[in-house]
Amino acid sequence: MPEVQRLTERAASPGATAGQPAAGAAPEEHAAESARPEWVPEAHWNAEANALNLETFGQHYGELTALEKAQAERKAALPKDAAGYALTLPDDFQFPDGLTRENFSVAEDDPFLGEFRQLMFDREVAPDVVQDLYSLKLKIDAAQIAMVNKRLDEENKKLGANFAARRQAIKTFAESRLGKELAEAISAVSYSANFVKAIETFQSQFTTQGASSVDAKPHDPPSDRLSDEQYEQMSPRERLDYARQASRAA
Repeated sequence: MPEVQRLTERAASPGATAGQPAAGAAPEEHAAESARPEWVPEAHWNAEANALNLETFGQHYGELTALEKAQAERKAALPKDAAGYALTLPDDFQFPDGLTRENFSVAEDDPFLGEFRQLMFDREVAPDVVQDLYSLKLKIDAAQIAMVNKRLDEENKKLGANFAARRQAIKTFAESRLGKELAEAISAVSYSANFVKAIETFQSQFTTQGASSVDAKPHDPPSDRLSDEQYEQMSPRERLDYARQASRAA
């Protein structure tokens, strides 16, 4: 390569060092003045020949040229701004049970996506890497949802086949006593079967004795005395009436 050849000739020429030794100078002085130039890496200098190692330096120069070209191509592929990163759902994405592509569609108004894109843009991350990172986030989200669903299914099995009706019953009761907003707060933490049973026991005592006097003796949930099919067919009002009867019988 002409450029490497030129550098080789420059490194080996008498003028490559700081000064030209005077005629008749001592060999030691001449050797000191003809040492490796500072711009030549030691790994590519042949000390015995007092010259540039053309073979190793040529390879080094080629690697630097290839690296410079790759960096230029990488920067050319970057978007002009953070919004230019296109994020999509992977074709092989595994959806948790009960969820579809719509549940994982890219929400452009999500603050997280704005911060994520800006961070990737500031770090000059390649678009394909950004997509891989986003896909990984979606997979983590899906795994967490699947884990929660599995735990909820286990708790629902403890409540029987009419678990949905029992959960709806305590929600209806809470709304009638606390209002919709506070009732939603209770529903949000009621995934545990024991929590549902606790509210059912409280509901039974409350509707039988009134809010000012609650019997400390625990009672079984009213649904335990009916089959799942019978309880599921009851209206919320019928469940409240049944709770009163079950409490009196206890």
